[in-house]
Amino acid sequence: MRFRCSRERLLSGLQAVGSVVSSRGMKPIYESVLILTRDGALQLKGTDLEVAIRFTIEDETLSVEEPGSLVVNASKLTQILREVRDEEIAFVWENNALAVDCRGSHFKVMGLPPEEFPDIPDFPEDAASVLPASLFKRMVARTAFATAKEKMRYALNGVLFLLDGSTLTMVGTDGRRLAHSSASIASTTQGRLQVIVPTKGMSQMARVIGEEQETVEVALKDNQLSLRTTHAVVVSRLVEGTFPNFEEVIPVNCERRATVDREELIGSIRKASILTSKESQSVRFSFSETELNMTARADNVGNASVGMAIEYVGEPLEMAFNPAYVIEGRTELVEEAVLQELELLSQRGG
Repeated sequence: MRFRCSRERLLSGLQAVGSVVSSRGMKPIYESVLILTRDGALQLKGTDLEVAIRFTIEDETLSVEEPGSLVVNASKLTQILREVRDEEIAFVWENNALAVDCRGSHFKVMGLPPEEFPDIPDFPEDAASVLPASLFKRMVARTAFATAKEKMRYALNGVLFLLDGSTLTMVGTDGRRLAHSSASIASTTQGRLQVIVPTKGMSQMARVIGEEQETVEVALKDNQLSLRTTHAVVVSRLVEGTFPNFEEVIPVNCERRATVDREELIGSIRKASILTSKESQSVRFSFSETELNMTARADNVGNASVGMAIEYVGEPLEMAFNPAYVIEGRTELVEEAVLQELELLSQRGG
């Protein structure tokens, strides 16, 4: 195999594929990327057996002199491309070794036989639904951060993906906080689709969506959810288990509501949280008609009191929150003002 390619284009593909490749795989093959030629283009493939990415490079600077395939350590090749500055680089694969030639530098990276690389399924054309790309990416950002990090409750280690007619819903929760995002879309031809996608898989799907991308395709087949963009396909295994009934914990009729400036709220919480400790990770919120006062107190640390103007409807209310949870949720919102609904939280004691 022999080809020349733009350094920048190949590096962007390697970074996308390398994001799923394990740095400490059970076998060297899982730390590697498969590069092959197909129809005059380069395809890069990477997987950790839970999530897989296939990235296609079609560039005017790409010149395939001899077709073929190779498997090489993803991290080492990425480091080489980050350090060299040539706009175009020559690659030659011979005897399970990749030679990288650029101005003033020559590298030889040992590889593995391509036939050992795990198979990555093709995108299932017959089961595809088309979704707005920017909406998909935004909804992932608003929900994935709230999923569980520990592996004790498997159903919470992913994002609930619910596609029902003209409504797309995503939900993430770790049992202590919940993030919900829902939007209307053009009605899809597929039936109701409800699955739990691992957080890593959902994040990788959002990551490969370019700013110029208008739509993406998603499809479910063989217990895997696939997403396709103009240049990449991401395939993720699903999380087994039953997702909690999120509708039960979302307020419907709230008597207490506060409208606050997003940036000022985040800044005020950060100020108050300075004087918290590992043992006392809470900030107390006191709501009145025109002001929100946030206080924190920790033994042998100190105390803080921070106030800000708000618009509040309802009886005065006090409750305590983990400041990190509130900041994470509000950071993902784009509106300058956010509406905080407080009824259900007050009923459950914060």
